[in-house]
Amino acid sequence: MRVLVSTSIAAPTTTETAATTNDMTDPSTINGKIVSTATTESSTETPGVEYVNMASGLVVTILGWLIWTFITGLNIYLIVMLALGKR
Repeated sequence: MRVLVSTSIAAPTTTETAATTNDMTDPSTINGKIVSTATTESSTETPGVEYVNMASGLVVTILGWLIWTFITGLNIYLIVMLALGKR
């Protein structure tokens, strides 16, 4: 995961065009007005923007998987014991 540190990214631009009489049959127009707008975003990164790597390290990843596996095992045990009628 990458987190943006700088706030100097350009905002998305929206464009809207006026409908003509030929556009009246187009389902994207209502009463001669465009219903939807087109949003464009630049896919290139802005120069000078710094990103910080927020990925977990190997030790934290392994610890997370171990905790998840332990809790999942306890849940399966609980479901089996409930199905067998034991407390």
